[in-house]
Formats: sequence, structure tokens, C-alpha cells
Amino acid sequence: RRDDAEYITIDVSGGPDAERFPVAGLGAVPPDLLTNDEYRTTKIVLRKVMPGTFTMGSPDTELGRDADETEHQVTLSEGLHVGVFEVTKGQYLKVMGSIPSYDSDDPRYPIRVQWEDARGGVWPGGAPWTQSFLGKLQIKTGVNFDLPTEAQWEYACRAGTTTSFNNGQNITSTSSDAALEDIAWYYYNCDHDPQMVGTKLPNAWGLYDTHGNAGEWCLDWYGPYDAGPLTDPVGPSTGTGHVERGGAAYSGAASQRAAGRTEGYMVAGYWTSAIRLVKPASVPVLRLDGGTMHFVAIDSGADPADQTTTVQNAGSGLPLDWTASTDQTWLSVSPTSGTTATEIDEITVSATPGSLGTGVYRGTITVTAAAAMNDPQSLDVFLSIEPNAPLYLVIDISGGAGAPSYTLSYLDSAPADLLTNAEYKTKKIVLRRIPAGTFVMGSPTGEWGRSEGTPLFPDIETQHQVTLTKGFYMGVFEVTQAQYQNVAGSNPAAFSGNPDYPVETVSWDGIRGGDWPSGSPSSGGFIGLLLSKTGLNVDLPTEAQWEYACRAGTTEALNSGKDQSGRKRDQASDEVGNYGVNWRSFSPEPVGIRLRNAWGLYDMHGNEGEWCLDWYDEYVVAPATDPVGPSSGVERVHRGGAWSFTVECLRSAQRIAANSSWAFDFIGFRIAVND
Repeated sequence: RRDDAEYITIDVSGGPDAERFPVAGLGAVPPDLLTNDEYRTTKIVLRKVMPGTFTMGSPDTELGRDADETEHQVTLSEGLHVGVFEVTKGQYLKVMGSIPSYDSDDPRYPIRVQWEDARGGVWPGGAPWTQSFLGKLQIKTGVNFDLPTEAQWEYACRAGTTTSFNNGQNITSTSSDAALEDIAWYYYNCDHDPQMVGTKLPNAWGLYDTHGNAGEWCLDWYGPYDAGPLTDPVGPSTGTGHVERGGAAYSGAASQRAAGRTEGYMVAGYWTSAIRLVKPASVPVLRLDGGTMHFVAIDSGADPADQTTTVQNAGSGLPLDWTASTDQTWLSVSPTSGTTATEIDEITVSATPGSLGTGVYRGTITVTAAAAMNDPQSLDVFLSIEPNAPLYLVIDISGGAGAPSYTLSYLDSAPADLLTNAEYKTKKIVLRRIPAGTFVMGSPTGEWGRSEGTPLFPDIETQHQVTLTKGFYMGVFEVTQAQYQNVAGSNPAAFSGNPDYPVETVSWDGIRGGDWPSGSPSSGGFIGLLLSKTGLNVDLPTEAQWEYACRAGTTEALNSGKDQSGRKRDQASDEVGNYGVNWRSFSPEPVGIRLRNAWGLYDMHGNEGEWCLDWYDEYVVAPATDPVGPSSGVERVHRGGAWSFTVECLRSAQRIAANSSWAFDFIGFRIAVND
């Protein structure tokens, strides 16, 4: 049994494409722990820590003490396993497939990431976000690895000591202190940067770098301690930031103390800390795979093909009884109950439109397990019922800028290799049919991040009803650098050399030109060239078309059907968009790697802002039919936020203005084809 093993190893050598990460129990520490780099790059080692009682916090007389360190008795009623080292860049890369770059590229150094990348999810009581390091680790191991609670962290750090540091010595200086020299990398011995893990002495329980090197995330929200004695505390129910412990390479001796506490501010979004794993005592953890599921059906046609999701006990190997239910008559699951120990149970999901008319419908699958430590898990399901017309239009531009014409193809479904065949992001432009319909444009006054406007435009997101009487096609992806090159013969992008990145640094005048709403595109721009070589009514979308296509039947801030959390780093936004706190490399990213909406459109949130046809002004709030915006103005609209913008700019209703002659590295475009 892993719970009884002195040590646990997680083998992540298979990398991000591995189906599973093997977990094994050991009776003793690996003899080559410090000499075999596998334990710092491709294997994660945890050490068993027995339950016990200790005094958490610091005495009033301790040098460097802060007022938030009130001493109190804490009992941890169950044992746990704790990471021997901080998680390294090499280990993180094997799980996640990419790493942020802050310090050395050496894979043996600790990784420092934002809370959402480390764990995310809800605390207390919730499982990690599935796209986080711990979420992926839980899914691929079937084990409830997590961050430590703050109490677990301090208990493991102290390892039975009651002094300032876990080598039995007290602090004598708040800046440089000789007591730290053998156990910690800190401001005065490492040029302020983290070092290779495990190169200082461990504590009595064999844990390295619990003082210094890199601050470490804990589960708890930061806040005052509850009065003791406490048993298995989990911290406050909410807060503005999670606790960081252990000091860091850039701070002095006072911050390295076992009782020292720091708040990692979530509202700032940029705070990064290290990860030290724990495996709590085995408890059942319910895991439902996926966050959204999409069905497409043709009006009065056959039912769409069934899809599957999975249920897993990501905690102990104890049997976990679960039940599944739906909230819509057109949505069903089979089976509706089961028992899972460590295996993965498959659930078949069916959508039966019946007499439903065209439109987007939404339902939820909920899986509940009374014995699980976490809340019931849910999966949003979207059903789009379409008119009987070809759903996809493909423009083959492989002939390049010198071709006299481009070939068109109409398809009843998306290309099966849309996301894996590079041609659809370089040599072909894929558009998706958007049906006619009515929706509410703008945002409710209570929506977080809603624009407050300006004296000239006091309310630019006023809600109003809009009807689009005709269907149209909309680009599945933002126009990429390679596609722009193939049509226009040049690549103006500031981030050039990335063919599947969205093209940017393009002005409205340059890609479309002409007049709007009364004039045609200029002949020399991207839109005009594509129009002349296809015979299609190609253009930018109107602002109403853009928001209608983005929302795809949703009314929330994001087209996934979710609202934003109010923090500058937001997990729901991470799922659908690349923006100014979650960028992978301070730049745009390849199109089509985030979640799509119910109509199969990618990157409507973030990556690059997207030009629309309309002049920018306040809305006419009366119900509108096929609106084209003001007849004149000073600036044009661009939508969707961008890689460099803050999270609230990603909202479906967000509107931004720019002069039509401006070309910035945060504005690109996607095309529409009108009937």
C-alpha cells in the first residue's frame, strides 16, 4: 500500500503525452537520490511524515517575527507524504509540456509558477483545475497529490523542532545569518536566484530547501490564524491571495523562518511561487473529465453521434459510488451510476434534439459521490441545431498571392484533422456557418469588468436586442501569418516567423480600406484580394455579427458559458483565451489551441484583438435588425481583447476603439462571408 510506504516515487519520464504516470512505494530513500539526476528531472520523490501535534507560529520574542504568527496548537490527525524536493523545471516540463522562463534553464532548478498553473481550482473542498500541474498529475496517476495546507507545510518544515530554523538554531539577524548557511539559499549566498534543489542540508525528516531557494505555495487563503487548539485546519474560506511559505533566494533571514508567512496576491496575477507536493491520507476524490462538450445537429436530420466522458476516483483506491444526472430532456447519459476504485469509468453522452428548432441549447451533466472529499462535478453540454445548409466553407489559398483564383469547398462537417493538419492554418481558410438569429448584445450592469465608459461615451455596453436576418460564414481561426502571406504576398507581423500565429500589426485601412457602411473594400487590401479571387462576399464582420458569433448562444461574460472570477488571473478565461497574465511567452500563440465555442470558433477571446467594420460609438438601444453601426466616426471597433490585455478585456461584450490607420501588435482580424 502506498499509504504505508516510507517513500513514494512518481515517474513522469513519459512526458505530457503519456497516458499514465506510474506511482510506486519504496521502503527506504533511494540510495542515489542526490547523485542520480532522474530524481530532479523525471521522477518525483515524496517522504512519509507521521501524524502529530505541534506549536504553529512563533513566540513573541523571535527576531524578525510578524504579527500574523500567533502561536497555537495544531494536530494533524493523519500521516501524509511530502515532496523531498521542490518540483523542478524538468519535472514540470514532463507533466505540462512547457515551462515559463524566469531563472536558469537548468531542469534541476525549482519551477516558479502562478497559483492557477500550480493548482487552481477551489479551496477549501475543491479539486485542482484539470489544466494545472496538479490537475494533470492527479488525472495521470489516479492519486490525490496536492499542495500542502499551511499547517502541513510548517509541520513538515519544522520536523519536530521549535526553533526559528529546522536545524535547531534560532535567528540572530534579520538580514545575513550564519545559521542559514548550510540549509538555505537566500539573499546573502546565491546572487538572489534559486539554485539546484537538494544542494543544502535536509531537515530531520529528509526534506530539502524548506528554508529559502523558492517560496512555496500552500493551499490556504492568507488570513489571521483561528484560535487553537486546531485539528487539520484548512485556513479561511476565501481571500485575496494564497499563502506562500519558506522564504526565497531574494529575501533575508527573517523571511526564511519556519513560521514566516507571505501572501501571494491573486489580484496582481503575476505572483509566482514554487510547488512542493504532498499526498494526503487516501480519501476518495471525484474527477469528471472535461469542462465542455459540443454537439451539432441539422434541423430535422439525424441525431448527432454519441460522445463519451469519464469518471475517476483520483484519490484512494477505496470504492467510490457515483451517480450521474442531466438537467435537460434532450440530454441523457448511460450508465447513470457506477463504482470506481482506481479504474476509469466511461459514460456515454447522447443528445436527442427531437422537436427542438434551430438554435443553441445548453445542458449540464452532474456527477455526485457522497463519499468524495470534493463537491459534485459538472460538465456543460452545448447542442447547436443548424439549418440544412453546408456548415463549413474552405478557401484553398495554397496557390499563393500570384494565383488568379482560389478554389472553394463546402463541407457538412468540420475537417476531421482541422487541429492537426497545418494546412488549415496556413494554406486553407476554414469558415463556419453561423445561423440567423436574435440575441441580446452588450453586458448587464452587474457584470464584472464591465466598461465604465468615458465622458464622451458614458455607457458603451448597453444591452439591447439585435436580430440578424441572414446567416453568414465566420472564420474558425483568426487569419494567420501564413494565410496573410499567401493572399497578400507579405507578412507585416511584429512576431513574424510563426506561420500559425495570428497575423497582427495590420491596420483597418490596410486589410479592408474603402468606406463603411456604404462602400466596398479597397482592391489592394487582404479583403479586396480575397473577394476578387473567390467571388465571395468577403469582409470583416460587423460588430453585431462578431458578438453574436462569439457568444454562440451564451449570455455570460465568456463564450464557454462561464463568468469571470474578478481576479486578474482567471481560470475560466485561461480555458478560452491568451491574455496579459497567462501568456506562454509574452506574445501571441498559435491559433486554435484553447477551447472553442459552441459554433466551433477559436480565439474569440484573447490572442489578438479583431477588427470589425463598425465605427465606434454608443449603441442605439432600441431593438435593431442587421445593424451596421454609425454612418461616420473617428475610430473603428476591435473586439476580443488580446495577448497583452487584462482579463476583463476578453469578455464577449468588451468594445475597444482604435484609429483605422493604426497597426499594433495586439490587433489582427478574422474574415466573414455574407450571403
